[in-house]
Amino acid sequence: MKASAAASSSPLSSVTDFIHDFLYIAGENGAAPVARFDLHETIAALVILTLLLASAFWAASIASARRHNAILSFILGLVLPVVYPLVILFTMDIPGKWDFAAEEEKASKGQQPQEAAPDDSEATPGNVGELPFEPTPDYFSKIARDDEGKPAGPWECVFAGNRITVLQILDVLPNCISVEFRDARPEARKMRILYEKIETFTPIADGDGGAEAKA
Repeated sequence: MKASAAASSSPLSSVTDFIHDFLYIAGENGAAPVARFDLHETIAALVILTLLLASAFWAASIASARRHNAILSFILGLVLPVVYPLVILFTMDIPGKWDFAAEEEKASKGQQPQEAAPDDSEATPGNVGELPFEPTPDYFSKIARDDEGKPAGPWECVFAGNRITVLQILDVLPNCISVEFRDARPEARKMRILYEKIETFTPIADGDGGAEAKA
């Protein structure tokens, strides 16, 4: 009879009965009897405790990730389980987020005039007719090449009282330009001309290179 009853009982109930008998015996030998162990109440208590701790740790992790007080969020997540973590998940912002966005918007607005006003597009390299003559590195850099990126020219250049035909600008240096030129001699030569010595620099439309030097 006892064997069949033992066989019919589940292992879980056997464990709980063992714990109950142990506690009851301890209560008889001690000061007061121990109440009977209730499995369902214990499971319910563990579930509630787990839910509270999970809610608290979830709220603390959200607050910590967004640079807020994690301890305060832990307590509020414990007091308002599930509700508080869900609220801060969608409403809690990172400190300084909006200030950064405003600064980024200001910076982008400050760059718009530079991007939207390419006034120098008409003054393309080699298009000297659109540029006022100014013997500076920036001026000669713009006229040295044509729209296709090829060497521009020729020009009639007057410097220090001399007149030559500049076939092309070879290099633009901080204080002078390096050019390939032709004067009274038939062969092309190279030289450097100081900016301060240049009086005029006029494009030659027909490409005539027969300019002669004069003293």
